[in-house]
Amino acid sequence: MARKFSLQAYVPAHVSDWVTAEAARCQTSRSEWVGSMLTDLYGGQELRTASQKQMDLMARRLVWLSVAVDGLLAGSRDPDLREQVHAAYHRKLKRMALGESE
Repeated sequence: MARKFSLQAYVPAHVSDWVTAEAARCQTSRSEWVGSMLTDLYGGQELRTASQKQMDLMARRLVWLSVAVDGLLAGSRDPDLREQVHAAYHRKLKRMALGESE
């Protein structure tokens, strides 16, 4: 069994109450509960970093695609096509903001 070390922190009363309640709900001590939370938080850091890199790549690709599509629309034979697509996009955004499904 690994040796355990003491770590002390001062927190506001509401945080202490929350930790106490959560530890009781999990049927564990406050110390074990805080330790598991810190372990999970630290252990998940690599996943968060990888996810952020993937999100950055996706954002760059989406910018590329939107610029490319807008360029194609601007060069279309139909001079109104670009404005029609933009209007449809804004209608869809409004529906999404209202929580409407497709």
